[in-house]
Amino acid sequence: MFYLPILIVIATTATYHLCSKSMSKHINPFLNLLIVYIVAALSSFIYFMLTNQGEGIISSLGNINYAVPMLALSIVGLEFGFILLYRTGWDISLGPLVNGIIVAVILVIVGLLAFNEVLGINKVIGISLCLIGLVMLNYQPKCKTK
Repeated sequence: MFYLPILIVIATTATYHLCSKSMSKHINPFLNLLIVYIVAALSSFIYFMLTNQGEGIISSLGNINYAVPMLALSIVGLEFGFILLYRTGWDISLGPLVNGIIVAVILVIVGLLAFNEVLGINKVIGISLCLIGLVMLNYQPKCKTK
């Protein structure tokens, strides 16, 4: 059960990027997102009803905090950003990787400052390798011509 969540995240993230890259460039990206959110809302409602343990939607609303609307806004920005990323020509093999590396480094810093997480030698080495990888991915050697 421990690995199930990461398997779900991996599978859905790969699908997410394939779909984001495949969206028509001739449609306003916000119309695409509107349709995505309608389907997501219906799916979320169905999943809520299937997993509900007796508490209704109305009574559950009292437990919502600031993180829910902030998550919604960040999802819109994330999805719009990736649609633009692909529309401007980023490779599906590079854009998410650059994003993931930078976000991972930022979240290590946030974890240290906001959540009192520990920065061990493994994390320092991991961050260093990520940053080296980022440089390697974006490095374009200059070819000498004769």
